[in-house]
Amino acid sequence: MDLSREELLDIYHTMQKIRLFESKVRDLAVAGEIPGFVHVSIGEEATHIGAAYALRPTDWFYPAYREVGAALYRGYALRPFMCQLFGNAEDPVRGRQMPVHHSIRKLNFVSISSPVGTQIPHAVGTAWAAKLQKKDDVAVAFFGEGGSSTPILMAEEIVDAPDEKSPNHAWHGKSVLDVPLGVDTFRHLGTMLGTCCATVMAEGTDPIAAFHNLMQFYRHESCGQCTPCREGTGWANRVIKRILNGQGKQADIDMLLDVVGKIEGHTICAFGDAAAWPVQSFIKHFRHEFEYFVAHGRSMVTGEALRAA
Repeated sequence: MDLSREELLDIYHTMQKIRLFESKVRDLAVAGEIPGFVHVSIGEEATHIGAAYALRPTDWFYPAYREVGAALYRGYALRPFMCQLFGNAEDPVRGRQMPVHHSIRKLNFVSISSPVGTQIPHAVGTAWAAKLQKKDDVAVAFFGEGGSSTPILMAEEIVDAPDEKSPNHAWHGKSVLDVPLGVDTFRHLGTMLGTCCATVMAEGTDPIAAFHNLMQFYRHESCGQCTPCREGTGWANRVIKRILNGQGKQADIDMLLDVVGKIEGHTICAFGDAAAWPVQSFIKHFRHEFEYFVAHGRSMVTGEALRAA
C-alpha cells in the first residue's frame, strides 16, 4: 500500500499525540491526581494506529485496553478522553465504566475490555451479523497475547503416547519437536497452542534472564483491577530481581511458586493464570539453574553475574 506524505504525517501525528498525552496521564496517575488506574500504549502505538488507518469509518474496532489511540485517529477528542478517566458529568459513558474503558458508539469503537479474550466472540458476532445482512463490514479485535504463558517444552523431551487413541500416537518415542502444532496434540504434551506460534530459546540462553524479562512483562501488563494479579505480579518481579542482584535465598524459589499459586484461578480474566503458568513451568524445567544462581550469584549457563535495575 502506497501512502502519501500527508497520510504518513497524519498517522505520525496521531502516534505522537497519544504518546505525549498518555505520558502526561501516566505521570498524573502516579502522582495520585487521577483516580483509579490508567493503561498506556507507549511503545505500541503503531499496532493499533496502523489498523485504524486500514479500516473504513463503518468498520468495527474491538480494543483491549491499550488501543485507545485508534479512537483518537478516528476523531475521539482529548477532552472526553480525560472526562472518562474521572467519570465526571462529561464522561461519554456517564460513569458506567471503569477508567480507560472508553466506548464511542458514533465511531464504531466498542467498549475497551480488560478481561483477556472477551473481544473475540463479540467481534465474530459482529462479522457474522454483517454477513447475514450482506454487508462487507470488517471487525478487528485486539485481545492480548497468549504465547509466553504456555508451559515450556524442552527439545530433549520424548513423546509418551503408546495409546493408539492418543492424538500423539504417531509421534510416540520421537522428540516433542516432531509433533505438529495443534490444540489436541499440544494439550497432550502438557502445554497449549497459545497464539499458534513458538517462542524458541537458543542454546546458551540464560533461563533466569529470560524469566526476568517475562516477569517484567506481566508486571507491566497487569491492569491492576484484581488484587491477586496486581500484587502477585509485582511480588514475583521483585523476587526475581532480588535473585539476579545476588540477594536471593533458596526459599525464594518456592516463594515464587507460592505467590503465583495465589494468583492462578483468583482473577476476573485469564491474565492472572497466564502470569502464573510460566513461573511454574520455568521452575519445573530450570530449578537447578535457579538454585545455582542463588548459591553462586551468577548464571549457570553463561557464568556471568546478571543484574536487574
